[in-house]
Amino acid sequence: MSPDNKYSYIYVSRFNDEQYSKPEMVSVVLNEHGAAHAYIAPDESYLIFDSDYAQDCLGELDLYISFQDRDGSWMRPQNMGEKINTLHDERRPFVSFDGKYLFFASNRIEKPNLPTTRLNLEDLKQLTNVPADSKQHIFWVDAKIIEDLKPVNLK
Repeated sequence: MSPDNKYSYIYVSRFNDEQYSKPEMVSVVLNEHGAAHAYIAPDESYLIFDSDYAQDCLGELDLYISFQDRDGSWMRPQNMGEKINTLHDERRPFVSFDGKYLFFASNRIEKPNLPTTRLNLEDLKQLTNVPADSKQHIFWVDAKIIEDLKPVNLK
């Protein structure tokens, strides 16, 4: 957490000679606008996190991705786009162990099939049974989106 408790930041502590190093901020570029709930690829080639990154946030919190360039520096984060992010919160990314799926939490409201006939009270309750009060559901997409977002010079 920042000194003013407004933003979270991503830190790293490396294991060297039987002990962990003092935590250090991963990158000023990654933490420029706050970042939380980071997922780092097993090979450390990319990092996905949630943030309300000011300039291009589509909703309350969005998922962003940053790739390491060939020098090992983190590139400026990019919004993962409308295939993942909505006007609501998207957070807590995780890629499956086989690398095929990107999972994340969201409090989005999926569009229900709207009825064409009159509803009774029970039908209406079912229709409006959506996440509320910050309750989140788990969503997933094909992890190919990560490769699609990778800068051309890194492919």
